[in-house]
Amino acid sequence: MFDKVRTGRAWTTRDRVILFVFLVAGLFIKGPIVYAFVLPPLVIYQIYRRRRGDFPTAWSGWWPWIASIAIFLAWVIAGALLVPGFYHDVIQIEFAGRFREGVHRSQPLHFYLPHVLHKFAPWSLLMIVLCLMAIRDIRARSRVWLNEISPEMCWLVAWALGGIVVMSLLPSKRVDRVFPSLPPLCLLLAAQLNYFWRRKHSELGRRIIIAVILASAVYAGGYAAARMAGGYRTHRDALEKFGKEVRRAAQTSHLGYEVVRAPDEGLLLYLQRPRFLTFDNALQWWQAGTIDGLVLRENDELQLAQLAEVEMPPRLRAMKGNETGTSYIFVTRRKVSIPLAAP
Repeated sequence: MFDKVRTGRAWTTRDRVILFVFLVAGLFIKGPIVYAFVLPPLVIYQIYRRRRGDFPTAWSGWWPWIASIAIFLAWVIAGALLVPGFYHDVIQIEFAGRFREGVHRSQPLHFYLPHVLHKFAPWSLLMIVLCLMAIRDIRARSRVWLNEISPEMCWLVAWALGGIVVMSLLPSKRVDRVFPSLPPLCLLLAAQLNYFWRRKHSELGRRIIIAVILASAVYAGGYAAARMAGGYRTHRDALEKFGKEVRRAAQTSHLGYEVVRAPDEGLLLYLQRPRFLTFDNALQWWQAGTIDGLVLRENDELQLAQLAEVEMPPRLRAMKGNETGTSYIFVTRRKVSIPLAAP
């Protein structure tokens, strides 16, 4: 859509197929919430386009949208009917949970704005400065400035801000949910810099722009390097290594295992389990012989004491340095023999 706005070329069958593929991929990766980042900018741009009359259309026609949502709905219906737990885990928790306070507590309307300014710094601060400079450079009221905006700049502004505004209206908020707005913010910053590069003909103005870009890049690059160095120092890959070792042990000994509810949500990903269990449910499964392995927090001595015939493999015991600082342990029944991986 941005390419059509930027170039003014008409939509072709190939373009619509590409859009359809992107929409299907987005739906299966992020669910229907992906429309919060796609439809608002499209609606805003098309409304402003009618007001201007000379902007190229960003609308592709109906079939890419209808076909993509039809495929996604077919998958959801099949999962709800055929896969046990799909309705609760995927529909109620993953999809509907974004629109209520059950998963993440309600946050104020402005919750995402300071987080975007912070996570996207120093580029977010540079964007604000460039915007103020542009208004001052035009020396006109905002209405006149809006009349002079280009189609691609209009689309980028709507694309970047539309998703943030819609996500801010949802009661359940989490910082990473607004990250899909960062790529259009990057393109918007590039468009701002291009505008000033063309407007500021003086050598001094161009040197200032280059200096600001270099300073921001050094700051952002230094921050990223510090984070990576700190991650190596504190073993932030501990969850991934722990999960890999647990999966290897379970596969080698043909173990059925589960994980007790824990603060590290990534533990499910690394252990390749669909959900956390409450300890009461895990204890029932353990006593019934349904599972032979269990992952739980190491300092929960009361829970460990309730598990009969527990064996703690030495290589799978302590796991520290993860995001929350929690240590986990993988316990099995005494009758289970787990060959340890070679060091």
